[in-house]
Amino acid sequence: MRKVRDHAYIAIKDDLPTVLAKVLNTIDDKVHELLQTGEEDLTNDLKGVTRHILALKHSLETDMTLKLLADNEDNTKFWNERYQRDVDATGTQPSWFKTQWLYAECYCYRLIHDAFAQSEHFKDFDPFEKLKQKALTDSFDAIVALLSHLADELATIGDVNDMDALERMFVQLLEVGTWGNKCDLSLSPSLQGKQTVDPIGQAETLRPNILVNHTGAVWKEITAANAKRPNNVRIDFILDNAGYEFFTDLCLVEFLLGRKLAHKITLRGKAKPWFISDMTPRDFKWILERLDTEAKSGKNELLLAFVRRVRQHLETGALTFVTDMFWTLPHTFTNMPTVAPGLYGDLKNCDLVVIKGDLNYRKLVGELYWHSTTPFEIAVGAFHPCPFCALRTVKCEVQVGLREGQAEELQRVNPNWNLSSDYSVIQFHAGVDV
Repeated sequence: MRKVRDHAYIAIKDDLPTVLAKVLNTIDDKVHELLQTGEEDLTNDLKGVTRHILALKHSLETDMTLKLLADNEDNTKFWNERYQRDVDATGTQPSWFKTQWLYAECYCYRLIHDAFAQSEHFKDFDPFEKLKQKALTDSFDAIVALLSHLADELATIGDVNDMDALERMFVQLLEVGTWGNKCDLSLSPSLQGKQTVDPIGQAETLRPNILVNHTGAVWKEITAANAKRPNNVRIDFILDNAGYEFFTDLCLVEFLLGRKLAHKITLRGKAKPWFISDMTPRDFKWILERLDTEAKSGKNELLLAFVRRVRQHLETGALTFVTDMFWTLPHTFTNMPTVAPGLYGDLKNCDLVVIKGDLNYRKLVGELYWHSTTPFEIAVGAFHPCPFCALRTVKCEVQVGLREGQAEELQRVNPNWNLSSDYSVIQFHAGVDV
């Protein structure tokens, strides 16, 4: 049973209806656009989507019971098994306010997807696309500043084997990427996911706010992998947000590939629009095209060269973007070995997995009432296919691995510390699967 004072309750009761209102506004804008062109069949099709979204919004706001899914999608059985688990555990049907936050939130986005999937002409429509695209374009000043700084840093590294210099740059990129997670449309009340401040200055200023910082252990793991498997190091990224955060991910990816610290990188995104700003293949394609266009129009040689290098990595196969239905299921990572054994087996082939963002963190450690001092390696349970690190800004009450008394001191300084995204963690686990 959810406690009314919990952030989870507020997120379901207040934030999700706001998300649905944004979806409705997007549909209205599209309907108005279609009316101008006289495409009545498309307009009527979208009005059907509107009815589904309005019904979903009413269901959520009135705490109605959730239902078994009745569609024929490949993942339906997993959703219905999860539903039945709630029924078996409680003896009653789950409702929006009386089930696990992760399940309810994922269920909402699944039904948003269903509303469009049932249409004739808008099965692949992304109601969050314009929000994601605006978040990137509004961040171009920060993107250019970051690239300029990285170019200056790289220019000072004369020897590719200068490991101290490479480590300094890696640490900087890992921290910048961690703070890039502040740009999260699904958790921002105003739904603004742009970066407006200098990313390097921000990372330096906020470094004391990294509550757990295992960056040194992550770097050690990468260098050890290179010593054991020269020219054959694989690193996977489980992505979170599109827009500026993904650009910071891409900077780290290009650095690792360009400096031969990794030789194969797989980017793992969502197959469908999810949690407003989560990365999809279409987002990836658009971001590269938009960066290329911006570079050419502004005659920015640094950005142009950066996009060119990323495309070269894609062409050679050193960089790939893949999806898996697991990322849009309500399951925690502990369930991966049984729910998605193929995915789990593939991750076993990695030298390191970088897990980005708040949603992935919640799925990694599970939404339990962990004490904040619970060791990270205990909270991740049975998920340990390979060494991995979790990077997130803290935006919910789920947090583990803190020192004794650390959470209490933060609470005294800022009662909303764990909701503010002003604090972050970089947590590493060595992986122990045999």
